[in-house]
Amino acid sequence: MKKRVLAGALILAAAPMLAGCGGIGRARPARTGNVTMPNLVGKNAAVAKDDLERLGFADDRIKLSPQGHVFVGMPSHWVVTDQSEKPGGQVSLQELIVLTVAK
Repeated sequence: MKKRVLAGALILAAAPMLAGCGGIGRARPARTGNVTMPNLVGKNAAVAKDDLERLGFADDRIKLSPQGHVFVGMPSHWVVTDQSEKPGGQVSLQELIVLTVAK
């Protein structure tokens, strides 16, 4: 009985901390418009992806294409070697951006 009471108390104590987690994993509404494409070649893939998301690209509009591997497990261990859109050009936020990455 004491274990159940303790478990319940822990859940109630953690509830306020967990309340702010509702937005994690929630899809953002699609943004529209154009942005200037940055030069991402040579950047860490995780940083490059973050840069694109800050510009307004949705996560599903950014694809990491690994050289010599099937998938990218941890983008922070990869470097961008090419990008589908040229730096300096205007790109729609709806465009799929493919970043070629290598270890």
